[in-house]
Amino acid sequence: MGLMAPTGRQSENNASSRRPKYVTFAPGDEGEYLPDVFFEDPRTFSPKPGPMGHIHAWGLYPYTSVDDLDLKGSAEENNWPDFDGMQAAMRQMTYQTFYWGDNKSPENQFMDILLERKKKQLESLDLKGLDRCDVLCRIYLPGLIDRNGEHRVWRLFKVSAGISLSVFQDKVIAPVMGWVRNFHSYTLTDFRDGAMFGPEGSGSIDQVHIAQVGYKYLSDNMYKLAHLFGKAGDQIGYLYDYGDKWYHRIEIVKIIPQEESSGSVEVIEGKGMCPGENLHGNLQYADFLDEFDSASYSRQAEMKREILATPNYNSFGKPPSLVDPAVFDLDAAKARVAEALSSTTSVRSGAKKFHMPIMPGAEHIINQMDQQHLKKGQTIVNSHDMENYGFWNETVSTKRDARKEAVCGFCGKPASSEVQLKACAGCQQVICYDAVDEKPKSEHYATDTDNSRTRTHHSTNMADAIPQTDVSRPSALPTANLSQRGGVPPALVEQNSVEYLDAIEEEWNKKVDAEVDILVDGMVDLVGIASIGDKDKFRIAQESFQTESRAESMIRAANSLLSITHSMKLLLLLSDEAQIAHRRDAEMKVVQEERDEAKKQVEQILNELLKKPSGSTQQPGDGAPEAFKDTQVS
Repeated sequence: MGLMAPTGRQSENNASSRRPKYVTFAPGDEGEYLPDVFFEDPRTFSPKPGPMGHIHAWGLYPYTSVDDLDLKGSAEENNWPDFDGMQAAMRQMTYQTFYWGDNKSPENQFMDILLERKKKQLESLDLKGLDRCDVLCRIYLPGLIDRNGEHRVWRLFKVSAGISLSVFQDKVIAPVMGWVRNFHSYTLTDFRDGAMFGPEGSGSIDQVHIAQVGYKYLSDNMYKLAHLFGKAGDQIGYLYDYGDKWYHRIEIVKIIPQEESSGSVEVIEGKGMCPGENLHGNLQYADFLDEFDSASYSRQAEMKREILATPNYNSFGKPPSLVDPAVFDLDAAKARVAEALSSTTSVRSGAKKFHMPIMPGAEHIINQMDQQHLKKGQTIVNSHDMENYGFWNETVSTKRDARKEAVCGFCGKPASSEVQLKACAGCQQVICYDAVDEKPKSEHYATDTDNSRTRTHHSTNMADAIPQTDVSRPSALPTANLSQRGGVPPALVEQNSVEYLDAIEEEWNKKVDAEVDILVDGMVDLVGIASIGDKDKFRIAQESFQTESRAESMIRAANSLLSITHSMKLLLLLSDEAQIAHRRDAEMKVVQEERDEAKKQVEQILNELLKKPSGSTQQPGDGAPEAFKDTQVS
């Protein structure tokens, strides 16, 4: 984040003149490049808070000075820990081979004591029912301030304080903000004492920077959100990406009483797009936004494309003209949270990584290496990135979440003594009893998390469900319940039908155009790759992989077009349902009116035919209806 200038807190000259109060050094290590804090006694160490009263990273680092940052300065910016990246790198390069196995480094000796102290404190902590309450949280990125002095990026959401910290980060914070799940590493910090909680066994590539963010942390899957605060107004630290260092603050706006708490996760409102992954942290992104505000149209377009090229916006699905860093898409955030809740918890040891193979078969070799570390119920998922000539891979879980981390896949409610979760034996999704009658389901066997088995019959309301038309994923269509559907007002049908059909047509045109573009681009690339010219072995190997990847992409695009064709045929049969019903009702109404009119005419004719003479002699034909007078025989 640009805070890596060496400060010389522990110089080579005075390293040997000091004796540590607790840790021991290996022979040949005199404490060179070791931060001053590790010369203290961890058993009595008391961290000091920053200008805002917050303690970051166990209190191991001093806090950022205005002079170092060359800023006007604010309490937010001065409260960040001032790590020395160069010092940490020099220490690791020089002495990492001195400590192996049980021979712990001075840093680990010191940190193990701090972690043990915190564990004992948490074991005796009485949450007083706080973990059964919902909390209203506001998360924001400090240092990103607009011209009105307001935060540029923030979110307001509700969550249960009893949720596991691991799930809180994976299924709430990441999707609420817009970060990629299971990509970079992170820590959650109790600002009251600086204690850090993070992913156990993380395989994220940025773990190499752990010495810059706090050295060690407690496993976040062992503790709840309620462990990090005590009252409304408390704040929690959240650091995402040890390399770029995106500092967040989570403020506990309100603690909702237990009797009013539902346990569900709800995204309420927010402001600003999430920064793009790998855009270098808070301060650099603040400069990016300031430049964007005053940039020319062409420069803004270039900056928008830079945002869309980042991993969390690769699937943005909209043109650059619709990118606005100041806008927050509430519906998209809710969709991300819903998708995260309905999935299994991320496997931290198999975090997302990008690979660029340099020879044919490299992808298979990489998969074989990763498969050696798989546990039962885990698998590796690859997704190809044709534009960057590589692929992403991630380890995912194929079994349901453990009870301590399980939350309802529908509402996000965590398991507790009052909340019993059920797991569907068919799809392995975990849901709470409150969601059984709310979420459309089929008849699956539902099993308790303790594996006791029950039969659950789920009601289905297909009228409210979105028809699934993907031919590769067959599902029930809403044609069976047409007679049970509520009638659509004719006026509403007439008013909205044209706009609705235009929107549907535009949506399908975009899908078709996207797949056709992939096919055309693929043909162009294949022609270019097949060109004859002087090529070295490396280039030939790379083009071989490119050809295979591009062909796979074209096959997927062709299959997608085929699926779209079938879907459009099916939609054609279903789309005019309301209009057909309306026309049928209108025709029936006309027939009914004609029948009633004919009935009246027949009744009138019969009455006149059966009318008896009264007081006068009738001539032949008198008293007969006009229709019969001209046809009487004399």
